[in-house]
Amino acid sequence: MPSWVVGARPAPAPVEEDVDAALVRRCRDGDANAYGHLVARHDKRVYALVARVLGPAATADDVDDVAQDVFVQAWRALPKFRQDSRFSTWLYRIAANMAIKEWHRIKRRASAVFEEDLPATVREALAESRRRATGRCGRQLTGCRRSRGRSSCCTISRTVPARTSARSWAAP
Repeated sequence: MPSWVVGARPAPAPVEEDVDAALVRRCRDGDANAYGHLVARHDKRVYALVARVLGPAATADDVDDVAQDVFVQAWRALPKFRQDSRFSTWLYRIAANMAIKEWHRIKRRASAVFEEDLPATVREALAESRRRATGRCGRQLTGCRRSRGRSSCCTISRTVPARTSARSWAAP
């Protein structure tokens, strides 16, 4: 309701913002208990945000670790907090960024497959493909120095005489 309307009251200041700002000031003055109050005020929301970003692939330990790391990171970065925005906005941005990084780690960890975990038939097929990928020179085709971006020195050398110097490969 506009302030010019008779009987209108000004909107009350957000209490949460004032409490967080006061606790941040106390933290900057060295009061560790004030940071404990900030953690208690925001821990459930940070935990929920981290759990939502990490998704069902994450374990409860993953979520706990990231949530704890968020508050450690926020404590370390508190002197740099400019108070251009609310403390909760700043904290949740830290939480979202750290959760996204952890999500990428979890995704990489889940996609890593170790050869010894594969069935024997698959391991044998991999070994056979590696044997086929070895050229006449005895090197892996992808690692042969003479191939220089061409298909390979070994397959070319069957039809074209082998070139002996690196300069001859560079020349047209």
